[in-house]
Amino acid sequence: MFLIFYSNAFALEYLDYIHVISYEGDVAIKKNDTGDWIQIDLNMPVEEKDSLWVPKKSRLELRTKNGSFVRLNEYTLLDVLFL
Repeated sequence: MFLIFYSNAFALEYLDYIHVISYEGDVAIKKNDTGDWIQIDLNMPVEEKDSLWVPKKSRLELRTKNGSFVRLNEYTLLDVLFL
């Protein structure tokens, strides 16, 4: 199963575990523990209360523990509220 988000902000709920499997461009993550925006990296875990920003000419693909994929295209902000 994959999800495509068309809105600028969306919340994922109850997905157990998420990690980065591919990206293009200048995708950034704001880690809850530091509050700083940093460049995303392959296999980076995405945790509860993290935020992801996919700017112009960028894309991001995440995978959940159950094997589902989440694909984000440019101009997307994703806030992970619960895992």
